[in-house]
Amino acid sequence: MRIRRLMGACGVVLGGLGLVLVGPAGPAGAAPVIVEYGSGITTNSQPTVVTTGPDGNLWFTEYTGNRIGRMTPSGQANEYTAGITPSAGLNGIALGPDGNLWFGEGSVDKIGRITPSGSVTEFPVPTVGAAPQYLAAGPDGNMWFTEHGSGKIGRITMTGSVVEFGSGISASANLGGITAGPDGNLWFTESGTFKVAKITTTGTVTEYHTGITAAPGSITTGPDGNLWVTELPNSIARITPSGTVNEFSSGMTANSNPVAITSGPDGALWATEYSANKLARITTAGGITEYGAGITANAALGGITLGPDGNVWFAESAKNRLGQASAIVPGMQYHPVTPTRALDSRTTTGNWKAPLTAGATRSLGIAGVGPVSLSAAAVVMNVTVTNGSLPSFLTVFPTGSSVPNASNLNFAAGQTIPNLVTVKLGSGGAVSFANAVGSVDVIADIVGYYDGASGSLFTPVTPARILDSRTANGGWGSAPLGAGALYERTLTVRGVAGVPMNATAVALNVTVTGGTANSFLTVFPDGVTKPITSTVNFAAGQTIPNLAIVGVGATNKVRFDNAVGWTDVIVDLVGWYAPGSGSYFHPISPSRVLDDRVGNGASGPWGAGTTRSVQVGGRVGMPVNASGFVLNTTVTNGSQGSFLTVFPAGVVRPTSSNLNFGAGETIPNLVMVGSNGSGVVNVSNELGSVDVIADAVGYFASS
Repeated sequence: MRIRRLMGACGVVLGGLGLVLVGPAGPAGAAPVIVEYGSGITTNSQPTVVTTGPDGNLWFTEYTGNRIGRMTPSGQANEYTAGITPSAGLNGIALGPDGNLWFGEGSVDKIGRITPSGSVTEFPVPTVGAAPQYLAAGPDGNMWFTEHGSGKIGRITMTGSVVEFGSGISASANLGGITAGPDGNLWFTESGTFKVAKITTTGTVTEYHTGITAAPGSITTGPDGNLWVTELPNSIARITPSGTVNEFSSGMTANSNPVAITSGPDGALWATEYSANKLARITTAGGITEYGAGITANAALGGITLGPDGNVWFAESAKNRLGQASAIVPGMQYHPVTPTRALDSRTTTGNWKAPLTAGATRSLGIAGVGPVSLSAAAVVMNVTVTNGSLPSFLTVFPTGSSVPNASNLNFAAGQTIPNLVTVKLGSGGAVSFANAVGSVDVIADIVGYYDGASGSLFTPVTPARILDSRTANGGWGSAPLGAGALYERTLTVRGVAGVPMNATAVALNVTVTGGTANSFLTVFPDGVTKPITSTVNFAAGQTIPNLAIVGVGATNKVRFDNAVGWTDVIVDLVGWYAPGSGSYFHPISPSRVLDDRVGNGASGPWGAGTTRSVQVGGRVGMPVNASGFVLNTTVTNGSQGSFLTVFPAGVVRPTSSNLNFGAGETIPNLVMVGSNGSGVVNVSNELGSVDVIADAVGYFASS
């Protein structure tokens, strides 16, 4: 492939993603962790342009392979070629308003449409030699595209009717990228005339030239409401909707040839540099930082997009791969709060006022609510379901994202069960809830949040048992916990099992067993009024755990309250938060990293006494050298009552548990587990056999 063709093929379409980015672009944090994925991509296929699809996957064109590729955020690819004309010259691809992907076929003068299930339909463009390349979804419900060969802009309806517009476009324009602008128009580039132009939805064109000193290529709408453009050989331009131009090149390698650009998750722009073999981060003020570590030499970087997992993804045309740049947002610090009820669908709290029905999605505002800062980027909540009409599962995810293939709570009809949820905030600082089957009431208690402000960092530890009310361990005197304030008990945590005296919160796996009545346990900082929240809900005689992140009271203790009857309590310390030392948190959109039923991460159920090593680092945007991982872990199909232990690789299996379960029970629990830098965690089952599923929601790292 000639370099001119490859450069043209990278004038990426990045409109129509519905991004909501709040706040100014800040300085770059830690360098992004770059992972390259090629499994399932045909050799010498030359991936060219990439975009995010409606199904939570990445979709990309293969110029030489004459295929459309689909890649999951975990790096597994499928390809589709049926229905695509041979040697079509696939270039741009973009998500349409109809929920399908639309792509340009420059060598055969066609526009293609592919459904998320892989069915392709082609539509001819009237002008012979039009060479349609790049597309964007317009504000009028149609797709708009550039014609590199004819110098026209095309508009295609969802039924395939094409209209072309050429009036007002300079001769020899060599049209490139196109995007939906912030002003309700479509904006496109003209590399042959050094111009950027806009076209109204009725076809009126206005060209802008003053201030543009290099050949423009890709174009996107930035988080600041301006247009951002790549320019050959080594600059980035910012253009206001009124046509004022500023160009930036300081910090960019000479002759780097930036070819594609997108808005990132951090309020900045990200571009690929074809010749420099690097990614460039551009703040909205024009500051440029380059990153190349982790990118294979001579990869021929092309298209770039913000992926469904919140990471930046890009095409490596010469290496037949997609690259994923994660950890580009500086790590976050934790702020514990006194547990606060934010949602109860049985009441007016949270304003749902009704159960969550099957297939429905509802959102809950978090940022700026109660004790949560407006700057919050992730929240920790104890989520409880009750009154479920059918066996089902609940998924909690960032608002504005597609419902991921993940779950947070699995429950039986009529069951009341909690689980701690750590979830990244989405559009408007909110999170969304989806229920699979039937209807169910949902309760959510906020226990803390993460943001970029000064707070506390996390130190994971090998799980250590610090309380067992059935024994003398923990100082409760071999006696269960009774009901009500009279029988409340405390547990000293600072100065115990390595917890420092400045710890602000502790992460505890709390298990109840032998309860004499249906009840719930509330764990909260000692010295504050007992909140109207719950930590563990349980039935009489049930053994059930729940992870709890609890603020530490001024007395160095946390307090336990039981609502009804008597119950034994077991507590395993898994880590603590303290200012000044520890690891920063990086949230990700929920992504499945283990399901032994389908061979994801492991194959086949865990047998009795079986310990397996599971690779989670280096997948779904989490670095191999992370200091810890946050995994929503679920067991199902257990042949008998047992318990699961998740612990760091390289250590002896601790005397602790993460999930206790009965035969045939499907039950989740959030797991925070340290790592030795290999990205591997160990999972052990005690009795019988059981299937294990894990969804990653974030990781801890040094920055």
